[in-house]
Amino acid sequence: ARAGGTMSVKGMWRRFERCMDEGEYYDAEQACRSAYFRAVSGAGKKSTQGDVVGARDEAYEFLSEAVQRMVSAGQIHSATSLALDAVKHLRDYPSDTTTTKIEALTRTLGSFSNALNDSTVAASELIRADELYSNQLRALAALIEVDMQNGSACFNELEKLSGVAQWRLSRYADAQDHLVRCVSVSSALLGTMLAEWCSVRGAGVRSERGLFLARAVLMILAHEKSRSIAADEISAYVSTLHAAFCAHLGHPTPETSSLTGVHAPEECALERFVFLLCVAVRSRNYNLFRLLSSAYKPSLSRDPRLERYLAPISRVWFGVEPPRAAGAGGPNMFGSLMSNMMRGMMRPSGGGTRMDTVG
Repeated sequence: ARAGGTMSVKGMWRRFERCMDEGEYYDAEQACRSAYFRAVSGAGKKSTQGDVVGARDEAYEFLSEAVQRMVSAGQIHSATSLALDAVKHLRDYPSDTTTTKIEALTRTLGSFSNALNDSTVAASELIRADELYSNQLRALAALIEVDMQNGSACFNELEKLSGVAQWRLSRYADAQDHLVRCVSVSSALLGTMLAEWCSVRGAGVRSERGLFLARAVLMILAHEKSRSIAADEISAYVSTLHAAFCAHLGHPTPETSSLTGVHAPEECALERFVFLLCVAVRSRNYNLFRLLSSAYKPSLSRDPRLERYLAPISRVWFGVEPPRAAGAGGPNMFGSLMSNMMRGMMRPSGGGTRMDTVG
């Protein structure tokens, strides 16, 4: 098993397997890493390019299999450390990188969060959970770069995993940035995260919930990748997000308030704006979009960032470069016109929903 006084690659791998069987996980991690580096070093001595690539693929498989076995053994810290080596390999050898490898590593990184909730995970691993999630994020960030260089086949899943990891670390703003870019993410998942973020703010949650919802929806609509959501699905997506958001907070939605005869509070103005904005996007009605932007300007001005998203939304969904300065006047001058426009577009059906006009 030795060549020139040094244990061979296969001998080192057998040592890894023996250590895993005996529960010597630190030694197993080191044995795997030694087998990997020796295999990569040996690849440079091959005579043909095919043999070089084959040897490097074998080295990568050592890391890939070791990560999975560490996860199965509940050794998430070692799994994360070896996963970082695997991502580095893909980054160092881009010509060897394939979509299949990226997809497999993405699935493996995605299994870490579930593994941390498994009863077989050692208590020492759970104590270091924040460190594990931080290392997972490092691996995900590097893998996103690799994926972008290979066609971005795993972009949505990687963004989702990054968002969930940031959420676990209570980095809510960073979690939102990832989740809104991942347009295929469950809108209920995003809504629940936003509600938790809103809850940790403590006092004033009820009056601020519209800000949280509006910020997330505007960020989604302003992103170029949001175009992969069909225009007629936008309202359904936002409705599901909103329902999860309100359910987690224990607040009624404006629809529920209307059906039960409870007047929707004034702080729901931004929530109404979000739903009317979805109508404008779904119907490609740029005039309605302009009216809403002006009519709800006082509410949008509560957070200066909200108005900044309107320009990209105008470009992405309506193909129009918005004027630099908004038109003069307040919300009341548009009340009647908007009511007339919305009467035909939002007519209730089957116990339907009343959409409050601006006022």
